[in-house]
Amino acid sequence: MDKPFIDFYSEIGFAPTGQQAGTTQKHKNNRSNLYRKLGLRSSVFKNAKVLEVGAGSGENAIDILNRGVSFLTISDGAQVVLDNLKSVIKSDTPIQFELHDSQQPTLNKDVFDIVICEGVIPLQLNPTIFFQNVCKRVAPGGVVLITTMDSISSLSEVLRRIISLIIKSRGAVDVKNIVDFFQKDFKALEGMTRTPENWVLDSILNPWIGKMFSIKNALLAAPENFRPISMTPNLHLDQEWYKKPLKNSSEKNEWIRSYQENCHQLINFQYRSRISAAKEQNSLLLEICDLLFLEMQRMTHQSFPYNEKLIVSLVQRIVNEFTYIDVSTKDSLKSFINFIVTKNPSSLTNFQTFWGRGQQYLCFENNLEEI
Repeated sequence: MDKPFIDFYSEIGFAPTGQQAGTTQKHKNNRSNLYRKLGLRSSVFKNAKVLEVGAGSGENAIDILNRGVSFLTISDGAQVVLDNLKSVIKSDTPIQFELHDSQQPTLNKDVFDIVICEGVIPLQLNPTIFFQNVCKRVAPGGVVLITTMDSISSLSEVLRRIISLIIKSRGAVDVKNIVDFFQKDFKALEGMTRTPENWVLDSILNPWIGKMFSIKNALLAAPENFRPISMTPNLHLDQEWYKKPLKNSSEKNEWIRSYQENCHQLINFQYRSRISAAKEQNSLLLEICDLLFLEMQRMTHQSFPYNEKLIVSLVQRIVNEFTYIDVSTKDSLKSFINFIVTKNPSSLTNFQTFWGRGQQYLCFENNLEEI
């Protein structure tokens, strides 16, 4: 496959992001809480012109329409996804469906008050170009909401992909087999609303052929006039006095520093420490997790033989070398190592509760002028 997401979604015939039955109200509440955390109060959406890039199965688009926007454009690179969305999204609000892969140069010059791009930029072949093309659609004074993901926040998914590859190497395995294998893992994931089948398709079977795109990557890639305004989880402690505003570049550098000192907190969604770490240590942690991500990619595409010793040694380094990582996370990683060595599923008991912070949400404003 050459085009991340587009080829896989086209092959299976839909975007596997659908929510579980009976979670409509919960989904609405989750979206409201997300926007509140990002400072996007209800009035921001009223009569706004909105673009959603990569609308998946459409639940978020429907929620946007219910927030009183004046116009919604849905952009996607897979025709089958757009066709499915046209069949499920009905509204009196004007809607436009746009076939476009944002990895390519932006041809449409329409700009919007709010641009939303979730779960799309990480794992593109060139996430920076993709993000910058998305930013071209933001009107002056408008905002763009994106998600980021790095190899620390996605470590739990990377390790589950490795587990699945080992299981699959023993014989034919379908979606149901993998769902059944991870049943206890799903029960331990607080707040899971996506169906397990969709999660397996998107997070296990979907080829992750692209690159990670971290908070730092996004801050460095953002156009000069785009200023970060909010994120969740919030890793940035802003202690600057409002009467001495930083220049845009300095503001971004402060956010990057905060990320470098706190990215270890993304490793486990149950981790609640507010203790920062030396950025040199977190740089090493990120390097180790990057190597695990690359080994998973090699296993997925069979470009290299399965390197059990490398995987075990890298995970063992996380256990041994980072004193600030909590005991629960380390017990989960030890459980994973036991499985790699023994291939015995019962070894994964402590691993089943291990879930990272996955995606992070980040908002930028297209400044009308430098402060």
